[in-house]
Amino acid sequence: KLFQFAQLEGMPNLEHGVTLRELSFDDPSLSQSIKALDPREEGRFVIARQTHSNVVSIVDSAEKGLNAVGECDALITNQKGITLLIRHADCQATILYDPKTQVIANIHCGWRGLVNS
Repeated sequence: KLFQFAQLEGMPNLEHGVTLRELSFDDPSLSQSIKALDPREEGRFVIARQTHSNVVSIVDSAEKGLNAVGECDALITNQKGITLLIRHADCQATILYDPKTQVIANIHCGWRGLVNS
């Protein structure tokens, strides 16, 4: 099931969602879940290897399918058609979107990353 935030639903050129499904980076079910979201397999998905840090990765491009970036806890892009994936459990996740510049960030907010900011 995909949940959406009412505040973001009306934003132009933005699709977003949150799922309750637990996925690990190396979990084969991650590919299955992505395929369920993107049955034609045309999407470009970017996932971070999260480390409870204050490191941000700027995503300039992505190939079709699942793309892994290095160790970071936030992904940001202004490129259309790229899906930013962040996982969290007892930490917070934050979606930031600027409709004027059409920049989006998906952030994993753990206490270690916040303390080191």
